[in-house]
Amino acid sequence: MNINELRQLVEEEMSRFEFMKHLAGKYPELNARQIGEIYKAYKDGVDIDAAVKQVTGLEEQEEEEQMDQTRLGTRAMTRSAQATVSRKKAQAVASGEELSGIDPKERAILTDLDKIMSAIAEKDDLVKYKAILQNVVNQLRKKAGV
Repeated sequence: MNINELRQLVEEEMSRFEFMKHLAGKYPELNARQIGEIYKAYKDGVDIDAAVKQVTGLEEQEEEEQMDQTRLGTRAMTRSAQATVSRKKAQAVASGEELSGIDPKERAILTDLDKIMSAIAEKDDLVKYKAILQNVVNQLRKKAGV
């Protein structure tokens, strides 16, 4: 290996390191394997955001959510994907992009419901109560016109 090849290798490695460092800062939920896969896709010409969605599976989940927003439990979600969705939701709420038109009491109800559902899922099997939950959701949607 001559000096020019060595320089090129070092430059490429530094570029890869900077890319991965940037990606880890922008998407802290990604693990090292996912970042490596995103880098490979990026080097193959895929847009960074598209590569992130492709690697994390969010693109498929977003499409499924749009296609079937009326039924509970029609898809599965990984822990990593759930964390990603939760972080994005938190950022959107904090910025006022989502839920900006609700009052503090509504926020408390949403928080309480999340805590209750999480507690049931932790202690029991939330899937056992899917039919009951679906009935409640359907009634609420019908009354609210959603």
